[in-house]
Amino acid sequence: MRADYTMSRKGPRLPCHNFKSHLRNVRFFGRTDVLEQLKEALVPNDSHQAGDDGPRTFALCGLGGVGKTEIAVEFMFLQQKKFDAIFWLQ
Repeated sequence: MRADYTMSRKGPRLPCHNFKSHLRNVRFFGRTDVLEQLKEALVPNDSHQAGDDGPRTFALCGLGGVGKTEIAVEFMFLQQKKFDAIFWLQ
């Protein structure tokens, strides 16, 4: 596994996006409602109250093969510039 960051005494160099194991699906379409819910839940914005900078979570649930991973991958590619670090864990 390749890391896209370098460590030094000052810490990691940001941005640090480590999701090389997944390619963006160029045929992905739809699911805008779910992608919007993910964005509202996970992407920091100006409307969040002070002190609301803690960890955020979101669960995608469903039967196997319905597209949970594809949604997560698309969200990751759409929103990557809004995060200092993204790590894909299996």
